[in-house]
Amino acid sequence: MKIFMTTPNTSPFTITPAVTDQDLQDCAIVKNTLTPKEPVTLEALRNDLENNPDGLLLIARVGDQPAGSAVCKASSSPQQAFTMLRVLPEWRNKGLGTLFYQAVTEHARKLNRNSLQGRIVETDTDALAFLAKRGFAEVARECPVILNVRDLAVEPAALPNGLEILALQDREDLFAGAHEVAAEGLPDIPLPEPLTVPAFADWVTSELTATGVRLDGSFVAIANGEVIGYAGLAEISDTSAEHLLTAVKRNWRGQGIASLLKNAQLLWAKQVGLHELITYNHQGNDPIQKLNHRLGYQPEPISLVLRGPLCE
Repeated sequence: MKIFMTTPNTSPFTITPAVTDQDLQDCAIVKNTLTPKEPVTLEALRNDLENNPDGLLLIARVGDQPAGSAVCKASSSPQQAFTMLRVLPEWRNKGLGTLFYQAVTEHARKLNRNSLQGRIVETDTDALAFLAKRGFAEVARECPVILNVRDLAVEPAALPNGLEILALQDREDLFAGAHEVAAEGLPDIPLPEPLTVPAFADWVTSELTATGVRLDGSFVAIANGEVIGYAGLAEISDTSAEHLLTAVKRNWRGQGIASLLKNAQLLWAKQVGLHELITYNHQGNDPIQKLNHRLGYQPEPISLVLRGPLCE
């Protein structure tokens, strides 16, 4: 089904829902061109569509060549729809961003959301100017950092008595405990509004069984039979991976648990031959930022979390 079918006299773009493998591959080309440090695969996009059946993913083409893509889906906030509008540099300032904005607005209204939220790398001045003209404003900052694993010297850490660090692979019995950790950790992330903790089944689907998640590189900390810490990891490519949530139960914080979980992940990354690990920390999340700095993670350009109105 075509969302827009513009004529050559008015616009060079054809915009359709991304459904086929070719559609998803073209969406991946757009994203990977604009954010090469955060590559996505066709399989990951397919999995995201399956996990978000009410979401919208669009691909724009000129002829048979991809020009841009857009996504709109429910966010963890009941008021906002998560939105990303991506236009390749050679097709900017030709009306495609506006067409995408109109399409995601229509979809956000179907989701009963009254505003849009997404993120933009601070160096993408064209996109920032486009959104600023439409009333979008910064509400938070994400600070990505990357660690070069190849040159890293890491040794197994000595564990305190009674503490275990276990991988989640083949340990579904530990999933509920990891979710309990997330239920304490997510609301404490410094954001304009506290994150909503997904129900257990939804969290498992998005955090533990989604395409790319490496349960052999995701770990929990256990003390006296209780899961007290969790650190997730997802594969980005054959040589890189992204840290997901790292969290520790409140009454166990400040005792080095997060450091031990990270150490286990670094050892795993070395063993499987990864080249780099990337993670995103919200500005103001000082404990994890200090830990990553101590471990040698290097800063990348900041991503601005922007929120703005629906298109009129």
